[in-house]
Amino acid sequence: MATQELNCLFKSASQSAESGELQVAAQHYERCLDMARDSAVFWIPEELAKFERSAAINLAQVLNRQENFAKALGRIEQAMARSPTPVGLAIALAAKGEALCGLGKINEGMEAFDEAIRTQPIVGALNSADSMTRVTSTYLLGQAQRLVDRVLTKYLDNLNQSLRAEAYTIYGKIAVKRGEEGIAQDWFERALAEQAEHSDAKLQMQLLKRGVQ
Repeated sequence: MATQELNCLFKSASQSAESGELQVAAQHYERCLDMARDSAVFWIPEELAKFERSAAINLAQVLNRQENFAKALGRIEQAMARSPTPVGLAIALAAKGEALCGLGKINEGMEAFDEAIRTQPIVGALNSADSMTRVTSTYLLGQAQRLVDRVLTKYLDNLNQSLRAEAYTIYGKIAVKRGEEGIAQDWFERALAEQAEHSDAKLQMQLLKRGVQ
């Protein structure tokens, strides 16, 4: 029962994050981690580690979006200590890069982004590019575009609909940062044409129409 309740709470946290309800998402992920620790006896150790690293990295991503970078770093280290897969490690490293850049440690942040890409070239590059769109830096915005360009050029045949939609959504975010709302809308529409239920593209389109970015 404890694991079923936690899975429901995790799903609720993910839905809140996808819809932009960051405070609710953070509270739910925090609760997930607390409950997982308290109910450890009911878990297979490997499954507990998997759940904890997923909740920790998702929480870190939410904290980054809230600009709570120092706390995000703590959750990233928690996730990385629980033997993530190469994909999971790449996601964690991209989040680490964002947190470090958010704290003004640009060189360290770039090292984390580079390591994310080395760990998993597609997921690491896309997650790093997405993180770079939230860092106030013209150079990093250009670097984000170069990363997505490279993924679409070099790995196009390896991309499923979700990854292609993610790449187009990142292009849209870059356009928003450059004040090119019309171009941004075109990219978000292209992402949704690729995958109609892509949550980030839907959220970005809503924010764009409300003039909130």
